[in-house]
Amino acid sequence: MVVVCAAFGSASLLSGTGVALPTNALPLRPVKGQMSLAELSGEALADWPQRDNGVYVPQYEDSGLAPRWPSRIWAMGSTYVRGDASTDVTDDGHQRNAQSLEAMNPQAAERLRESAGSQRLLGWAEVRCASLDRLPLAGAVPDNSALLQLKGTRRRYLPSLADTPREPGLYMLSALGSRGITLAHWCARLIASQIQGESFDADPDLVAAVDPARFAWRQARRSST
Repeated sequence: MVVVCAAFGSASLLSGTGVALPTNALPLRPVKGQMSLAELSGEALADWPQRDNGVYVPQYEDSGLAPRWPSRIWAMGSTYVRGDASTDVTDDGHQRNAQSLEAMNPQAAERLRESAGSQRLLGWAEVRCASLDRLPLAGAVPDNSALLQLKGTRRRYLPSLADTPREPGLYMLSALGSRGITLAHWCARLIASQIQGESFDADPDLVAAVDPARFAWRQARRSST
């Protein structure tokens, strides 16, 4: 049994194993996020983290941040740029964070801009993974070739989504977007129950909503009508 959990890299990893899943059958989308941060010297500019279009953390201390980062920092982020799979830290990303921070804490936004001007502003960027419908992909990977062959054999019949052919022993968990902390545990339990052949206490419509085969099945259904 293999469970692929490689975020936006899941598609390329699966294709490297010989699994034939075209883009429309596994439509993963990159969403870049950039953080802006700098060393905190003096008092924090807020008592608690603030959230609106992003999260401003006025003070964070951790000796484990060194040597890459100062051990006492403030941070703002992150941006949300759909379709961007790069991990470069950019001035545009910092400007977006400053604009978002302006609505929450103008003084902190000014500090961000001052840090950028004095070359003290640091940054970090990575890529979230989302699906076309912005729901996770959690479950058995579809056998797209077998599904298309079945459609060709019986043109006006397709199995239900639950009965769609699957790649044997291959599962995936991806496209959690910005909600990994809240969704990962439930999705992992779902996959574990499928591997073990056990029942899972969840609405069937909810399980279907996160089924990795849903896109391949819909494509086959459209082309068979």
